[in-house]
Amino acid sequence: MIGRMKGIVTKKNIIQLVIVILIASVLFSNIAINYRSFDTYRIETTQGLENYAMENSFNDGRIFMGLISMAAAKINIDVQVLVTLNIILAIVILGCCTIYLKNIIVKFTKKENMDIVFLTLSFLFFFNFMMIDSMQFLENIVISMSILLYTISAKKLVLDQKKSVSLFLGILGMFFYQATICCFLQLVLFFELVTNKKIKNILYSIGISLIAIASNYVYIKIYESFFNYKLIRISSDIFSNIANIFKSCNDLIIRSAGFLYDYVWILFILVVLLLIILYNLKKSQNHKNIISIMSIFLYSTIIPISTMIVSKLDYYGSGRIFFSVGSVIPIILIYILVTTDIYKEKILKYIFLTITITYFIINAINIYQICYSFKRVNEFDKQVCDQIIHSIEKYEKENNKTVTGMAIMYSHNKEWDIFNQKIRPVAIPRSFILCGLPIRTITKLYYNREFDNVFYEEEDYKKYFDEKELEKDFSEKNVECVNDIAYVYI
Repeated sequence: MIGRMKGIVTKKNIIQLVIVILIASVLFSNIAINYRSFDTYRIETTQGLENYAMENSFNDGRIFMGLISMAAAKINIDVQVLVTLNIILAIVILGCCTIYLKNIIVKFTKKENMDIVFLTLSFLFFFNFMMIDSMQFLENIVISMSILLYTISAKKLVLDQKKSVSLFLGILGMFFYQATICCFLQLVLFFELVTNKKIKNILYSIGISLIAIASNYVYIKIYESFFNYKLIRISSDIFSNIANIFKSCNDLIIRSAGFLYDYVWILFILVVLLLIILYNLKKSQNHKNIISIMSIFLYSTIIPISTMIVSKLDYYGSGRIFFSVGSVIPIILIYILVTTDIYKEKILKYIFLTITITYFIINAINIYQICYSFKRVNEFDKQVCDQIIHSIEKYEKENNKTVTGMAIMYSHNKEWDIFNQKIRPVAIPRSFILCGLPIRTITKLYYNREFDNVFYEEEDYKKYFDEKELEKDFSEKNVECVNDIAYVYI
């Protein structure tokens, strides 16, 4: 055991781990401090960590997230501190995953001269563009831990032939986070293809997944019976879900659910396929490896899509579900590097490296931009809240009155200035205010002021606001106080 640990904890691995953590920390820096997702808003304003544990973790089969939330509530840790701690630990865990996968590949390929390339591709596998969605939530730590467990489980099943250990780790990973099970299935297929093992391990992996899912479901039903909570993410409207999947395929294939630049994902898939075709022609080989690559592609795409058949439609487009879609390009590139002599072909080698480096740069810029956009819409919410409270307090001081109610009207035609600030479209729905959620919630959060909800008449807004005079950014012109009511035009 000690000898094995010495083989893992080497100077090179530690240095590489530190580099991976530093790069990832820069990429996700905008959502690491003072960032609020919808979950965080809800926890800080109305729900609290204990209720979050009961209503969103334990009842949804994520026992370990529930335990973390309960422990944090018990020691009264600030939610924003917990957000920062969780994302730091999530990055460290995914960094360990990166080194772990790289070491596995180097070990069974004996291609130590490609260590850095394997490290880069392993980084792209775990820190893929679909992880942006996962990292913005408080659950990022259990999502990352599930990915680590699923990765080890895949290795135990195929490379170590330890089915019982693989099953245990698979079930454990399921109780950390369910949606990332596609990582396990994807890696099992990859290990099978590169080691020429018997294809039956793929069937074993599906069996392990089904047992893990069943175990998690049984726990949820038991929990429901004791605490009277209902499972919130399962839908019985299967036919509507299937229809929605077909309608939304374009969003996934072309737009990558908004988490990558349009057409980039499918373009790189086609470029990689063209590369392997050129390699086969040069080596006068059959196209068996293309079948393997297409198998990885289809398997990685179909698995998460199939989960949407029994999921509520509200969750479509969640990067947490589509981890294997984000990781498919790097795993295909690893497959090519492991199973071919492309590195010995000078021109093709440089094409391969160009593809890898270009994809790495695009992925890095993309993650940073989207995280910046998330933070920017967060700041927009705060700025709107600041202006509303400033206008209310100014009115109260000048008129010696107290505003107790708030009426809010949303204009769906207004072109906000924030849309012209290089904000990625996927971030706009993350704005608490632009989604039409109650502003009263965040005035309580930032200023500890609560307002009654006032239902408005259309005539009130025509009386107080002229949309043509309103500026492109939210200003005092968007707030009109009358007696004890603040009329807000968003």
